[in-house]
Amino acid sequence: MNEFLTRFGPPFLESVFLFAVLGYLFKRSRDTAKEGVLDYHPAIKALAWVLITLAAGTIFFSIVFLESKDRLEMFLYSIVPALLGSYLLLETHFTNGKFNDETIELESIFREKRVGYWEHLTEASFKKNGQYFSLRFSDGVTIEYSAFLRGSSNLRNHIERLGLSIKDIDKSGW
Repeated sequence: MNEFLTRFGPPFLESVFLFAVLGYLFKRSRDTAKEGVLDYHPAIKALAWVLITLAAGTIFFSIVFLESKDRLEMFLYSIVPALLGSYLLLETHFTNGKFNDETIELESIFREKRVGYWEHLTEASFKKNGQYFSLRFSDGVTIEYSAFLRGSSNLRNHIERLGLSIKDIDKSGW
């Protein structure tokens, strides 16, 4: 039992901590938005740096203090925080957007800058499983943005003021 707790306790506690932090950041991202701006809260970027530092510290600890047979296991434990932290850092640094009464603009590291005109907006939906909004325009432009962006609540209110309701979509079977 002691070996079980030693092996699986820390990853379990890290997971609980990570979900608590993400829940807090999600709530806070809605509270501190600037009008017309879509970006990530600086605390999410800080979380990315914490994950990267945790991974680097684990690798350093395993190199300095562990025997060679245990190093691989510790290295494998550090891969997930390193990848997640790197993704969050890139996403928070390169994703930003803005909206006003005429247009919405959004760009990220994974997609080029997209501009949508509100007069062409035909459909707005919220994907529950992925926690992101999808806006479709009649000119073929599709803009998808995360619910974790600061300003997503303001944008949702703006879309509803335009007279279009946002439908919830629950994609089951992931």
